[in-house]
Amino acid sequence: MVKSGKSAWKTAATVTGTSYKYKGVKGGTAYTYTLRGLNAKGQYVGAYNTAGWKYTYIAPPALPTLQNTSSGVKLTFKKPAGATRMRILRKVGSGKWAKLADTTSTSYVDKTAKKGVKYTYTLRVTDKAGKQFLSYYNTAGRAIICKR
Repeated sequence: MVKSGKSAWKTAATVTGTSYKYKGVKGGTAYTYTLRGLNAKGQYVGAYNTAGWKYTYIAPPALPTLQNTSSGVKLTFKKPAGATRMRILRKVGSGKWAKLADTTSTSYVDKTAKKGVKYTYTLRVTDKAGKQFLSYYNTAGRAIICKR
Protein backbone atom coordinates (compact mmCIF):
# COMPACT_ATOMS: atom_id res chain seq x y z
CA MET A 1 0.00 0.00 0.00
CA VAL A 2 1.13 3.54 -0.66
CA LYS A 3 0.17 7.12 0.12
CA SER A 4 1.64 10.57 -0.47
CA GLY A 5 1.20 13.52 1.83
CA LYS A 6 -1.88 13.12 3.99
CA SER A 7 -3.82 11.02 1.49
CA ALA A 8 -5.40 7.71 2.46
CA TRP A 9 -3.67 4.39 1.88
CA LYS A 10 -4.27 2.88 -1.56
CA THR A 11 -3.32 -0.49 -2.95
CA ALA A 12 -0.19 -0.20 -5.11
CA ALA A 13 -0.22 -3.85 -6.17
CA THR A 14 -1.01 -7.36 -5.06
CA VAL A 15 2.08 -9.54 -5.30
CA THR A 16 3.07 -13.03 -4.28
CA GLY A 17 6.84 -12.48 -4.53
CA THR A 18 9.25 -10.72 -2.19
CA SER A 19 9.79 -7.52 -4.17
CA TYR A 20 7.86 -4.95 -6.15
CA LYS A 21 8.86 -1.79 -8.02
CA TYR A 22 6.37 1.05 -7.60
CA LYS A 23 6.18 3.10 -10.81
CA GLY A 24 4.76 6.51 -11.54
CA VAL A 25 6.53 8.41 -8.77
CA LYS A 26 7.21 12.14 -9.13
CA GLY A 27 10.55 13.71 -8.21
CA GLY A 28 10.61 15.53 -4.88
CA THR A 29 7.40 13.84 -3.66
CA ALA A 30 7.41 12.01 -0.33
CA TYR A 31 5.75 8.59 -0.39
CA THR A 32 4.90 6.29 2.51
CA TYR A 33 4.74 2.53 1.96
CA THR A 34 3.43 -0.36 4.03
CA LEU A 35 2.57 -4.03 3.55
CA ARG A 36 -0.68 -5.81 4.36
CA GLY A 37 -1.22 -9.54 4.23
CA LEU A 38 -4.06 -11.11 2.24
CA ASN A 39 -5.58 -14.54 2.61
CA ALA A 40 -6.54 -16.80 -0.32
CA LYS A 41 -9.92 -15.01 -0.55
CA GLY A 42 -8.23 -11.59 -0.95
CA GLN A 43 -9.23 -10.42 2.55
CA TYR A 44 -6.83 -8.41 4.73
CA VAL A 45 -5.35 -10.43 7.61
CA GLY A 46 -3.08 -9.61 10.52
CA ALA A 47 -1.56 -6.38 11.74
CA TYR A 48 0.47 -3.97 9.60
CA ASN A 49 2.69 -0.93 10.10
CA THR A 50 0.14 1.92 10.07
CA ALA A 51 2.92 4.55 10.11
CA GLY A 52 4.60 2.95 7.10
CA TRP A 53 8.08 3.66 5.77
CA LYS A 54 8.71 7.09 4.27
CA TYR A 55 10.79 7.64 1.15
CA THR A 56 11.23 10.71 -1.06
CA TYR A 57 12.03 9.92 -4.68
CA ILE A 58 14.53 12.25 -6.31
CA ALA A 59 15.17 11.90 -10.03
CA PRO A 60 18.78 11.40 -11.11
CA PRO A 61 20.39 14.77 -11.92
CA ALA A 62 21.01 15.74 -15.54
CA LEU A 63 24.65 15.84 -16.58
CA PRO A 64 26.45 19.12 -15.92
CA THR A 65 27.44 21.61 -18.59
CA LEU A 66 31.25 21.80 -18.76
CA GLN A 67 33.40 24.77 -19.69
CA ASN A 68 37.13 25.40 -19.71
CA THR A 69 38.09 28.53 -17.74
CA SER A 70 41.40 30.05 -16.62
CA SER A 71 40.71 28.60 -13.13
CA GLY A 72 39.93 25.05 -14.27
CA VAL A 73 36.86 23.17 -15.48
CA LYS A 74 33.56 24.87 -14.59
CA LEU A 75 30.49 22.67 -14.04
CA THR A 76 27.01 24.17 -14.20
CA PHE A 77 23.90 22.15 -13.39
CA LYS A 78 20.30 22.15 -12.17
CA LYS A 79 19.17 20.38 -9.03
CA PRO A 80 16.29 17.91 -9.43
CA ALA A 81 13.07 18.60 -7.48
CA GLY A 82 13.62 17.85 -3.80
CA ALA A 83 17.44 17.99 -3.96
CA THR A 84 19.45 20.26 -1.67
CA ARG A 85 22.97 18.80 -1.79
CA MET A 86 24.82 17.41 -4.81
CA ARG A 87 27.83 15.08 -4.93
CA ILE A 88 30.17 15.77 -7.84
CA LEU A 89 31.91 12.64 -9.08
CA ARG A 90 34.90 12.71 -11.41
CA LYS A 91 36.89 10.22 -13.48
CA VAL A 92 40.42 11.02 -14.62
CA GLY A 93 41.08 9.48 -18.02
CA SER A 94 39.52 6.02 -18.05
CA GLY A 95 39.79 5.65 -14.27
CA LYS A 96 37.06 5.03 -11.71
CA TRP A 97 34.49 7.45 -10.31
CA ALA A 98 35.71 9.32 -7.21
CA LYS A 99 34.18 12.02 -5.06
CA LEU A 100 35.35 15.47 -6.11
CA ALA A 101 33.12 17.62 -3.91
CA ASP A 102 29.74 18.12 -2.27
CA THR A 103 27.88 21.36 -2.91
CA THR A 104 24.57 23.09 -2.32
CA SER A 105 25.30 25.46 -5.22
CA THR A 106 24.44 24.97 -8.91
CA SER A 107 27.98 25.49 -10.16
CA TYR A 108 31.47 24.37 -9.23
CA VAL A 109 34.99 24.98 -10.55
CA ASP A 110 37.38 22.02 -10.52
CA LYS A 111 40.57 23.93 -9.73
CA THR A 112 42.57 20.69 -9.51
CA ALA A 113 42.08 19.89 -13.22
CA LYS A 114 45.34 19.81 -15.18
CA LYS A 115 45.95 20.93 -18.76
CA GLY A 116 45.68 18.22 -21.42
CA VAL A 117 43.96 15.68 -19.14
CA LYS A 118 40.53 14.21 -19.93
CA TYR A 119 38.02 14.49 -17.08
CA THR A 120 34.52 13.00 -16.93
CA TYR A 121 31.94 14.37 -14.49
CA THR A 122 28.57 13.23 -13.18
CA LEU A 123 26.25 14.22 -10.32
CA ARG A 124 24.36 12.44 -7.57
CA VAL A 125 21.95 13.78 -4.93
CA THR A 126 22.84 13.24 -1.27
CA ASP A 127 21.10 14.00 2.00
CA LYS A 128 21.84 17.30 3.78
CA ALA A 129 24.77 15.75 5.66
CA GLY A 130 26.28 14.18 2.52
CA LYS A 131 26.15 10.73 4.14
CA GLN A 132 23.41 9.00 2.14
CA PHE A 133 22.68 8.91 -1.60
CA LEU A 134 19.14 9.91 -2.57
CA SER A 135 19.41 9.34 -6.32
CA TYR A 136 21.10 7.27 -8.94
CA TYR A 137 23.58 8.88 -11.34
CA ASN A 138 24.41 8.83 -15.03
CA THR A 139 27.28 6.33 -15.28
CA ALA A 140 28.39 7.62 -18.70
CA GLY A 141 29.04 11.14 -17.42
CA ARG A 142 30.12 14.10 -19.54
CA ALA A 143 33.79 14.51 -20.59
CA ILE A 144 36.09 17.43 -21.33
CA ILE A 145 39.84 17.90 -21.89
CA CYS A 146 41.18 20.63 -19.63
CA LYS A 147 42.78 23.46 -21.63
CA ARG A 148 44.08 25.85 -18.96
